[in-house]
Parts: sequence; structure tokens; C-alpha cells
Amino acid sequence: MGRTEAARGLLTAALDYIAKEAPGKYPEECVLLLHNRARLQTAHGQSDGAIADLTELLRQQPGDSEAHLDRGVLFQRAGKYDEALDDYNAAIQWSPPYPEPFFNRAQTLTALGRVNEALTDYDYVLTLDPGHVEALNDRACLHYHQGMFGAARNDIDRGTSAPVPSSSDSNQEILTCGPAKIPYPLMIGSSSVFRPGPLINKGLRRLFDAGGFGIVHAPTRACEGMLGRSFAQEFI
Repeated sequence: MGRTEAARGLLTAALDYIAKEAPGKYPEECVLLLHNRARLQTAHGQSDGAIADLTELLRQQPGDSEAHLDRGVLFQRAGKYDEALDDYNAAIQWSPPYPEPFFNRAQTLTALGRVNEALTDYDYVLTLDPGHVEALNDRACLHYHQGMFGAARNDIDRGTSAPVPSSSDSNQEILTCGPAKIPYPLMIGSSSVFRPGPLINKGLRRLFDAGGFGIVHAPTRACEGMLGRSFAQEFI
């Protein structure tokens, strides 16, 4: 048995013990165990089990903003954008303002074609964190799509000059998307924001420097899905 299955087995055994021997006696411990098991399953691609655990967690503790955020990520990954949007709205409702749920909601709104609302969320993310490179890249895509080339270029320039932390500064799960295999962050919990920055920004900036507007990197799946694959062709 691998360490992952062993850890999952221990978490399950603890939950089963509480349910059998002390039902309703340790609510905080149950929530913590469910969340840990959900995150373990998420990290190993067991999305259905993770969603089930997060759903049970939220039945027991409806105002858990991190559980809403984590489940929203899983729904977003599965293309269930309406469900993801509901969870991001709840995460925002139940927590003080911080960038992740607004950023993820902006991506989800983009995937649903609600571009103006997405731009509002990206604006707010950048109010909370002016150096949020992913938000700058995504907003540049939307500005570009709307023909706002000056605003897009401004976001690209800001993203290019923003500092990029080392990989040790972030524990985000990184997926790839699009033909250029651009790193794509899934926001799990309240961990720090991953900022791949340089390669994406380099491609975008070179495009504008060359004066061409036919090909551009799409930093996220949301942009690629809305604008089509041609928008996501590599320009590095």
C-alpha cells in the first residue's frame, strides 16, 4: 500500500470511529478530517471522492469558505461552471476579501461568456494584489478580445515587470492547458498565488512590440474556451 492510500485509510478510520463511537461529539475534528481527505484525493485526481467529502463537510459546516473554494475548483475543472460559480460566491460571502475566490470567479465568469462581470472581478483582484500576474494576463486577454489594445498592452507591461516568486514560495497545483502547455493554477485553499509570469508575458509583449494582433497566448483555459484555439497559439 502506498503512502497516499495509507493516509487516506487513516483518515477514513478516524472518521468511521467518530461516527460509530462518538456521533456528533467531535464536529471540528470531523470537519478537519473531511477537508484533509478531500485535499488528499484532489491531489491524486480522485475528484468525485473529494467533492463528496467537501459536500459532507459543507452539510456539517455551511459557512466554511475554504471548502467552498476547493469544491468550486473541482467543479470548474470538470466544466461545471454554474456549480463552481455558486461555490465561489459562497467563499466570497463567508470570508474577508482575498484574491483567490475573486480570481477563480473571474475565470468562471469568462468561461460562461460574462466578460464584463469577469473584468470587474479581475479589477478587484488587482486592487487586493496589484502584482497578481495571472489576473493581469487574463485581463489583458479580455481587453484584447474587446479591442482595447492599449489597456491590454498596459496589463502586459505590468505583468512583465511584476516580481515572480520561486517555486518554493507556492504550493499550488499546476496543470497545463492549450497547445503551448502554459502553467495554469488551481487555487486550493488559502495558499499563496502561483505566478508563472515571464514566459507568458514575454510572448504577449513581443506580439505587441511587433505590432501584430493575430496570435497571442491565452494564459488560462477560460480565455482559450471563449476565444477559440487560434487565440491560444504559441508566440514565444
